[in-house]
Amino acid sequence: MTGTYALVVAIEKYGKRSGLASLPGTLERAYEFCDWLVQVRGTDPENIFFCGGEPPLAGPHTFPGTRAGIRTATKKLVAAGRDTGGDVFVHCSGHGYQVALSEQRQIYSDVLVGANYDQDGERCLRLDELRNELQFSMGPASHFWFVDTCRNRLAVQVPELALGLANSDRGAAVPYTMFSAAEGMPAFNDTQFGDALLGELHGRGRAKIRVGGAYWVTFARLSETLGTLFHGRGREITAQPGPGEGRIARIVDVRRTPVTVTVDGLQPGETLRLLLTGGERQPRRITIVEAVTHLEVDPGDYFVQLERGDQLARRVDPAGTEKLDLYEARQLRFDARSTEPEPADIFDSLPSADPGYLGLSYFGDLATPYRMAPRGGLVMDPRADLETFLSVQGAVEVPGSRGHTAGVADIRVLSDLPRGQARLLGRPSAAELVSRRDGIARAGLTAESGPHRLHLDGGEQFAVATAALPGRVTLVVAPASAALPVFQYSLAGRPGALTVHFLEKVGFSAWVQRRFGQNREVISEHMPPRLQGLWRQLLSGDWPDPITVLVAGFELVRRGAHAADPADLRRLVGRLRNEYDEELLPDLGVLSALAHGRRPVRRSDADPLLLDASTAIGIGGPPEGMATDYSGPWTMWRPWLAA
Repeated sequence: MTGTYALVVAIEKYGKRSGLASLPGTLERAYEFCDWLVQVRGTDPENIFFCGGEPPLAGPHTFPGTRAGIRTATKKLVAAGRDTGGDVFVHCSGHGYQVALSEQRQIYSDVLVGANYDQDGERCLRLDELRNELQFSMGPASHFWFVDTCRNRLAVQVPELALGLANSDRGAAVPYTMFSAAEGMPAFNDTQFGDALLGELHGRGRAKIRVGGAYWVTFARLSETLGTLFHGRGREITAQPGPGEGRIARIVDVRRTPVTVTVDGLQPGETLRLLLTGGERQPRRITIVEAVTHLEVDPGDYFVQLERGDQLARRVDPAGTEKLDLYEARQLRFDARSTEPEPADIFDSLPSADPGYLGLSYFGDLATPYRMAPRGGLVMDPRADLETFLSVQGAVEVPGSRGHTAGVADIRVLSDLPRGQARLLGRPSAAELVSRRDGIARAGLTAESGPHRLHLDGGEQFAVATAALPGRVTLVVAPASAALPVFQYSLAGRPGALTVHFLEKVGFSAWVQRRFGQNREVISEHMPPRLQGLWRQLLSGDWPDPITVLVAGFELVRRGAHAADPADLRRLVGRLRNEYDEELLPDLGVLSALAHGRRPVRRSDADPLLLDASTAIGIGGPPEGMATDYSGPWTMWRPWLAA
């Protein structure tokens, strides 16, 4: 791509007075990054501004790796690229540390150590200042930052950068930032981060996904891929995503992945169908007539199922029904003699009292006893907590999405309504709420992926915003009275083993949504450590339900954390954006704007799920007497009372 600009800072050697060790391989990786810019991004070499130690390397756009040299290079880059609309890449490698901007609020700034460092902060520069100068002076575009420095904290005074660059009249850029180390931690003096980064940028790994019919390396996918890689090596990286997926580079030369499918118990003359779905691809069905079949697929993450008539043959290697990584050669084994197990009936038995119950005491004032039924289902006592009971029951009974085309999803409704109908407003999809002997009514709907208004007719009539997400089942828990809170979850179809760990997260999701709707603080330092640990998992995005992750995002907004320290909210939004866009979850755009200090605006015709998001973009208003500036706890689902 033409019009791309880059600032590359690589400081491999420091003077004797610095007391700092050399960083072997730093310059070599920086040169390789420049080669990638030219070869893959199509960057004009004249648009690369390289700061590589002192004395400067020869060339019209090379500068010393000193504070002064980096300031000069930045000014020249802005003079050349302001308002051209070109993306900007910044690659910084060398020694570094963090300084406190606010110890009380735990806000820190990353510092790059200049090549002429003399054991003080005078010859260093704050990277957040450099990022802000480029963000507001270059004009609208995407800025991608890759920083390979230490981030341990020091008490050092670093003078302001004070470049004096004028802001662009056309608007600001959107930064995406990745660090090779966690906050407050040193980096490793090796080339592992640089090597892995370059490999993924070239499209050799798992950071490429299909977007708009082509393969792209995106910042969201790159962050996830490198985060998983280095976590497995006992390291942690840090990513600060922007509001979108962050398209870094289009990969043209993509090799297909060889896959070997073995089917045990295939009868002579029998024909099976291998179904591959996932992402934006159209479902692919492959005829299987032999015990061993060799095929090639486009690299990606897939749900892989083997259809035998109207049943699914059991996948034994790898076992389960989760998505599979098909970026590298893979061998899959199915057993045609057995089928994927159906979830057990949750009401196999429901004793009034049983010493085998386990109390979920870690929910504080919420105690929901449960035990495992003989056939593996879950038995709970609905008298303890109706909403959590329905939520966990629904999670156990989440059905698979069989026979659906791309872009179609399931919506499952559970209610204590004695009878009635569930239908999608404006859609020809409706189902009767059927009550079983447990007194709980169920209805199953099929819907196109995206936002919907779900209407419930029975007792009181009301409608609520919901969303059908591809590859997932939206579970709506709706008590008989519209005055009671509605609970919503989006769970992967046919979850694998129904472990206590999984059900615990569903139960905690109900806890979060209830306290949220009651205008109560969701979590505090006075609550049990188990609750606080689950909250941290929820904020990290390690959660089976993206809708509850949305609720957690607005809880951060309620606290004002999006302004004081937006890192958690940006990380949370980034994880969601890796899988969904605003067409499916309009609340994402509102959270993203708040995380980056912008005014939320409406970007689609779809209504958000949450009242916070609706009010922020001018749809309706909050309950009477409550503030609209996020200082008041008024977040809740956006309902419509039926006429």
